[in-house]
Amino acid sequence: MNVTFLPHALEQMEEREISASRVHTTMQNPDHEYPGDWGRTVAEKRFGMERSAIKVVYNRGPRDERIIVSVMRGRPRR
Repeated sequence: MNVTFLPHALEQMEEREISASRVHTTMQNPDHEYPGDWGRTVAEKRFGMERSAIKVVYNRGPRDERIIVSVMRGRPRR
């Protein structure tokens, strides 16, 4: 899987102290994946005993590309 980060997503990761490795892990092995707004997809993963989940909003690009639009922490889906 080829992953491209938009500048906005990189800014969010820095502000929210979310590492690129956590984003890649979330993309490769999400706990949940569901449709987001505007045809995007949301991958979500909770790490260990953390109360919040990492949520990665992305678009599917050509071939096996994932374009990361937004990265945040939030309540995990149940």
